[in-house]
Amino acid sequence: MKLLYAHINTKLVALLAGVVLSFIICGTLQADSIQERYFLGPLSIDGFNPPPNDISYDWGPSILKIGNTYRMWWVRGVNHGDKIWYADSLDSIHYYHKQQVMEPVNNGWETTHVGHPTVVYVDAGSGSKYYMFYESPMRYDGLDGNIYLATSTDGVSWNKWPSNSDPRPVIEGYNRTPDPASPAHYGVGLPSVYYKDGKFVINYVEDCDGPNKMRRAESYDGIHWGSVAGTWQPDVRNHLITMYGNVGDVKYSIQLSRCVMTFFLNNSLLSPPGAPGMEIYLVTSLDANGKQWAATTSAIWNLADEAHNVSATIDADATNLLKSAPYLACNGLGQLEGSTFQVNYTKGQMGSPDINSLCNTWDLYCALIKMDSLPGSPLSFPEGLNIRNSGGGILKILNHSTHLYCNWEVYCALNPGRESDWRQVTDDSYIEAMPTGPYYLEGLNVRAQSGGSVYWIHNFTRYGYADDADFLLQNPSGKQYLLTDAEMSNVIADFPYMGLRSPHIIPSISEARKLGDGALATVRNKIVTASFDGYFYIEDPDRASGIRVTGTADPGDMVDVSGVLSAASGEPTLVSSAISRFPGSKVPAPLGMNNAAAFRGLSAVGLYVTTWGTVKSTGSNYYWVNDGSSKNLKVYGTGVTRGDYVVVTGAMGMEANSGSGVCVLRAVKTIKP
Repeated sequence: MKLLYAHINTKLVALLAGVVLSFIICGTLQADSIQERYFLGPLSIDGFNPPPNDISYDWGPSILKIGNTYRMWWVRGVNHGDKIWYADSLDSIHYYHKQQVMEPVNNGWETTHVGHPTVVYVDAGSGSKYYMFYESPMRYDGLDGNIYLATSTDGVSWNKWPSNSDPRPVIEGYNRTPDPASPAHYGVGLPSVYYKDGKFVINYVEDCDGPNKMRRAESYDGIHWGSVAGTWQPDVRNHLITMYGNVGDVKYSIQLSRCVMTFFLNNSLLSPPGAPGMEIYLVTSLDANGKQWAATTSAIWNLADEAHNVSATIDADATNLLKSAPYLACNGLGQLEGSTFQVNYTKGQMGSPDINSLCNTWDLYCALIKMDSLPGSPLSFPEGLNIRNSGGGILKILNHSTHLYCNWEVYCALNPGRESDWRQVTDDSYIEAMPTGPYYLEGLNVRAQSGGSVYWIHNFTRYGYADDADFLLQNPSGKQYLLTDAEMSNVIADFPYMGLRSPHIIPSISEARKLGDGALATVRNKIVTASFDGYFYIEDPDRASGIRVTGTADPGDMVDVSGVLSAASGEPTLVSSAISRFPGSKVPAPLGMNNAAAFRGLSAVGLYVTTWGTVKSTGSNYYWVNDGSSKNLKVYGTGVTRGDYVVVTGAMGMEANSGSGVCVLRAVKTIKP
């Protein structure tokens, strides 16, 4: 706690001192007014008490939407110092899988706390991974701060630069005061990063000799920073000053083609001073690169007259006067998509005279902003969020399409264990035209209360069972949901499509392959091992079986796939109709396999393997390998010549040959020892 106090107090003292810079004149901003705004309330983190009952403090949430998952890294303080935590969500409001992912190592550089994480998920030349930039001070009082870098393939296990045992700054301050008894400055910190045009862009605060300055720098690798990417300027005084005062979160808006910044100010800094409290503001840049926020380099508090006071109009809470550390939810590149901005921030009570004395009341909240200069429909809710209208009806907002749940029982069935994960909308004008159907019934077996066959509903495509015996054969539990005639009439479909079986959720790939051609199947939590043009391969986590899948995914992805089994290409294939991707896993080690083993039935087809041998002959895009056995294995790949000894890793496939199937290896890596 000591460090957070020092952090906040240091910033406020510096801001107050900066008020004397009255000679700095604020220019006129572009006229971007807020068309709509909505307060979604506190973020929910499973296992933590909801506000105001959580005695720890939470702040600085960096949220990325990767696939259908919202991933959040934030700072949580418990007793002593700050640490970085992680959780994820399907709707950006209700978070699960919380865990601490980073703490300081106290190596003389990192000391006491790590904070203000800002994360992007990009391929900067070494494969797609997460890049986290964060701050940590050199002194135990929270001063002489620096900015650090850590990378991760899954967003949970992090590798600090250059090592976990001895992390070093990638942006370092100057004018150090190592003597803890001597006065010191804040240093550098509060990083905010996005990725655009092949380079990282960072905005951060520098206060090494006063006053606070918001600086901007660029980098190709996240390690070497300069005013222009490719030019390393380790002295931060060479980085561009874009503003004086405290920095906010800066992201690039794709639709605006400009940058957006959220920041907070203590009302005491306004002229004339406002009522006690801290408020959150939103402003857009004058240029596309976020280098100019006013006609002349200005002080951040002067922007209050031109910016939009978000919290005053959305969250006018008379008890919790502190609203600070606002972050914008964005895509993996740290860019803003769509016309509605999601602002996540810290709110709580302000102690007096020490505002930090009530930091145990600080928790995370969310507000939505729609700018009138942005095209598109009115304010939209986050994808995946379940909402109830003012009359209590439950709706699901998913991919910007609105679907009703038939009834509360259906809602609970589709959200097991997460029945409370919804928000109620008090003003139905925020919801687009209320639908009359189709009802949201994905994955449920339903039948009319007045009688009738049992129907399977999946992805809004309706499949009928041949009869009740067929239904019970595929669903031994007999679980089904009854709909009233009125509810059934709103389900848009012609019932029934007799004889079509439901797409099973199959526990293993080997069981799915036994279903044969034409069978509908869904497999979940499978690992992508290799990817090619228009298709990829997945394996069970125990590497017992694999299969080819049509579509697109990256090696290391965890995927859920629904589709139809087919061997039309000569190889068992799951022709996908729906793929859900969850980036960040590791590709399992390949199975070692000699040529003879590859030809023993279908057991090897679909697996990620390594084999070896001498190249016997080559073709335009393939070659034949023999390891001394009686079998030659065809390998799809290039870069070898006859006589080479090779070690080849790839996916074992199959192709038709003279009316039968033969194994082929689709190479992803070839080594010539």
